[in-house]
Amino acid sequence: MSIVFALAGAFLGMTADVQESPYQVGDQVELKASGNHWQKCIVTDPGSDERVMRMRCEPYQGAGYSRGGGVYVESPNSTSVRKAAPEQPAQQPAQQPQPAAPPAEAAAPASGGGYQVGQAVEIEASKHWVPCTVSDIQMYGDQPMIRVRCTAYPALSRGAGVFIVHDAVNGIRPATGQTGPAPEAAAPERAGPGPGSSLRTGEYACYGSGGRIMAGLKFNITGPASYTDAYGAAGRYRITGTTVNFTGGALGGMTGYNLKSNNSFTMGSQASCEYFG
Repeated sequence: MSIVFALAGAFLGMTADVQESPYQVGDQVELKASGNHWQKCIVTDPGSDERVMRMRCEPYQGAGYSRGGGVYVESPNSTSVRKAAPEQPAQQPAQQPQPAAPPAEAAAPASGGGYQVGQAVEIEASKHWVPCTVSDIQMYGDQPMIRVRCTAYPALSRGAGVFIVHDAVNGIRPATGQTGPAPEAAAPERAGPGPGSSLRTGEYACYGSGGRIMAGLKFNITGPASYTDAYGAAGRYRITGTTVNFTGGALGGMTGYNLKSNNSFTMGSQASCEYFG
């Protein structure tokens, strides 16, 4: 009798080993919904061979079949559950070597009025040409305001400094190396008047040595070939080339030479005559 109870006790004390689930909480799995339709899920309770496995599944939409999402149960050893295939990382396109950026070009210096910053120039000051360098150019519409930096110029008792050129046409020029007093412009020669050409109408004055006015040679041109002398007597004149011949009046018999385009000429050997107004 004792042997029977011992055997019974041994039998009752024996317990079968519980097989654990092959899945863990958080595993991504696929649950067979129907046929070849597999629904994506995540394990929330792996279960065991004695307990079902619980999964939270996404809604499924396939060709000819759909199923809502939610919590589903299945035996962890069922062939209706499988581990989800690992997602393949997206293939990144091969990086093509980028061509080297070209070197940045240096910014062009400011320019205007035909000049640019840094250019050697000469500016006109009291009829002298002074050496300078353009330091800044500002455009106001189409008119440039040019600043120049000049060295000291003792001939005008002028110190070094920055000056503004107000006349961008006549007050500045590219450096020539010919600085100093500007040469006096010679009066242009009269462009070969032919016979019948006339002097400008108005009063003329004649000057002797030392710039002394010669009152007796004063005259007025009154028309294309007529004049009156300093005393009001009328006479005539005729131009041939650059020569002026007077007849009648106080200047009768006198000749002017080297007639220029500004209506000035030489009378006799010493006097010079010019339009007075």
